[in-house]
Amino acid sequence: MSERIDRWREPAFLRTAAVAAVVVLGLVGGGLRARVEARNRAVTLAAEESAVSQMAAASGLTFRRALERLRQEGLGAVVMEEETVGGWLSTNRLGFGEDGTIVCWPGAEERIARALRLRFPRSSAKPLQPGVLSAPGVPVDVLRTASLGLDAKKAKEVWSAGLTVVWRGASGPMSADGVREAVAWARELGAKAFLPLGDRVLGYRESLGDVAEALRKAGMVYVSAEFAKIAGDASMVAKAPELVVRLHAAQAAEIDKMTEREYLERYARAASERGIRMLLLRPMSDAGATPLEGFATLVGKVRRAVQAEGLPLGSAKPYEDPSSPPWLLALTGLAVASLVAVTAQAFGLGGRALACSAAALGVLGAACWVPPARPLMAFLGALAAPLLAIRTVELSPRRSAWLLYAAACGVSAAGGLAVVGLLNGLPYLVRAEQFQGVKAAHALPIVAVGVWFFLRWFDWRSVLQRPVVWVQALVAVTLLAALAFMLLRTGNDNPGAVSGIELRLRSLLDQLLLVRPRTKEVFVGHPALFVGLALWVRLGKDAGVPRLAGWVALLLTVGMIGQTSIVNTFCHLHTPFWLGVARVLVGVLVGGLIGWAIAAFLSSRLGATEQGEAADG
Repeated sequence: MSERIDRWREPAFLRTAAVAAVVVLGLVGGGLRARVEARNRAVTLAAEESAVSQMAAASGLTFRRALERLRQEGLGAVVMEEETVGGWLSTNRLGFGEDGTIVCWPGAEERIARALRLRFPRSSAKPLQPGVLSAPGVPVDVLRTASLGLDAKKAKEVWSAGLTVVWRGASGPMSADGVREAVAWARELGAKAFLPLGDRVLGYRESLGDVAEALRKAGMVYVSAEFAKIAGDASMVAKAPELVVRLHAAQAAEIDKMTEREYLERYARAASERGIRMLLLRPMSDAGATPLEGFATLVGKVRRAVQAEGLPLGSAKPYEDPSSPPWLLALTGLAVASLVAVTAQAFGLGGRALACSAAALGVLGAACWVPPARPLMAFLGALAAPLLAIRTVELSPRRSAWLLYAAACGVSAAGGLAVVGLLNGLPYLVRAEQFQGVKAAHALPIVAVGVWFFLRWFDWRSVLQRPVVWVQALVAVTLLAALAFMLLRTGNDNPGAVSGIELRLRSLLDQLLLVRPRTKEVFVGHPALFVGLALWVRLGKDAGVPRLAGWVALLLTVGMIGQTSIVNTFCHLHTPFWLGVARVLVGVLVGGLIGWAIAAFLSSRLGATEQGEAADG
């Protein structure tokens, strides 16, 4: 019995138990999210009413006939912008009388008066007679920008054709009552979704809560445009995540540079890889005798591309909340705390310092019962797992590069699953909240491992006293530049440009593999780690400082790019969970095979060199 207890206290057993606990609990949390994702797979294809109207007119079709043709190809929604007083002025549907009255087509005065009362509740706008109304106290230049709401006739044609009306409403000076009335008016006309127009959300800032409440009451959803910089959008998503449907659209300037294949891939990936449930399509060209037919053909191709990803077309709806129960989150927090503690122990922390650290981590882990503690614990787990991965490899008695490589990748995956298990909730699914430690969790373990091997395998004092040679300087500068570029390209909103060559490479990987792995993993990180491990084993892993220690340390450090990227894959919490798992597995396998091929070639070269040295001796 005492021997069994002692075995449970062995560091190797504790490391294995901690990693296993995090993996199991992370998979439980990820499974809850995956269940919610599986219930919400329907994607809606949408188009803008203005574009459809223009193409219909150019093709000699009525608006209703154009809608029916597009619906045949898979269109499910039409985005309608509010009309404005200025727009009516430009088309001579409205004017101003000499006495300050507003002159319009007979029958439109009630609509105009209602719209003006929403925006200017103290103006006492009212019809005077058919085609004439007054709006005292509102200057003409202010009236020009006033919204007139949706075109009721066209809205009816849209929903009568079986399509969803997406109301695109602009912000402006408006009371809370006006905000609520604007939402109710749009719903009266058949709108089932609200998409902000312009650079501010309706009701920004003080009345966003009123907008959310009005949308709930009206049974409408809030459409959040991906990558759009709209003031108040993030606050709106945070206030009402249960109403959010995320939309993706390519801008005209981007479309002009795309091939049709790139266009289709972009929309299909948005739906399959980022959980987008509404795709706003714009025509690639408006030339030709029948531009509407060309756009209908394009809509059909997008439909087939989306369906090829396993996603059906249908009515886009908000996600349910996949949140884990508090007790499960606290248990996951304790498991992650143990992972961080055994990582500290593996790197030499012991005695009272380890005991105090473990106690503090235990308190923080238990505190994951409540939301504020979870992001910090998730960040610590994301940092610790890749470090523990390389230390596990170093301490392992195994002599197989494949086993060492698989062990490292498995331990690193625990860090990603720690993030998944702790940050599992609707706000993360709709990007109201995001994992904030992405760049730090990517860079710090790489730097730490480089420093670790430098201090263990080299006399740093003597190294720093040596003159710097050009090769070393060039390698150092190249690595720093590569790390900086990688950090620029890393994150939930990635600002780094992707070259045309890389886009074509990604497309090729998408066609060849079950799922496209991350480029830096499969072509840089994983091969470098495998080659470094193979050389380490080949040159004597447990014999102290190996021969070619500088190259081995460099390869292991570069290999950490793949390990931190494994964690980073799971940190994109809006990406479908099982897609992230598949991407990690495919990347590990393909990257390992590439590394194995390189290692086999280098091993043959080393063997030839060693035989030559033996012959010379």
